[in-house]
Amino acid sequence: MTVGIVLGAGAVGTMAAWSDSATAVSGNFSAGEVEVVNLEINGDAPVHQFLTMNRSSVLRGQSAAGSLDVQNTGTADLTWSMSAGASGAQELTSVLTVGLYSGAGNNGFTCSGQQIGSTLAMSSSPTLATERPLASGASEEVCVQVTVRSDAGIAARFKIANPTFQFVAEGA
Repeated sequence: MTVGIVLGAGAVGTMAAWSDSATAVSGNFSAGEVEVVNLEINGDAPVHQFLTMNRSSVLRGQSAAGSLDVQNTGTADLTWSMSAGASGAQELTSVLTVGLYSGAGNNGFTCSGQQIGSTLAMSSSPTLATERPLASGASEEVCVQVTVRSDAGIAARFKIANPTFQFVAEGA
């Protein structure tokens, strides 16, 4: 018997052919509508000039009031929150208070609706309303009242303050 061995130089490898298949089946797939959260104040977004609050020569203990229409013009229900702030002379901003009321009723000086929350110092940048629900296409009228405290000192005279109100909306 003869046994032969052949040795060769080079790489040794193997070859194999593999094949496999699979099918992926998705769940239900449907088209939808994008829901939009869109908050407007008196028809304006993102800024509304609240000119009904413009006053000059407001005395101690006096107020200025104006109404705002908070509108959900989006396709989704939302919740809205409101905070206040003021820039200008610290002698005046430190003696301003602010309150938020339901309804638009006011005589230019005071709001006549039910108060939402409390009257708060303007200088602390207070939150006046939190997570108030508003359905798609709906609106809510509110009244803002800013008052010069009756104990405001002489340093607040002839000063200018610029109250600002920020509204934030989140999808409900």
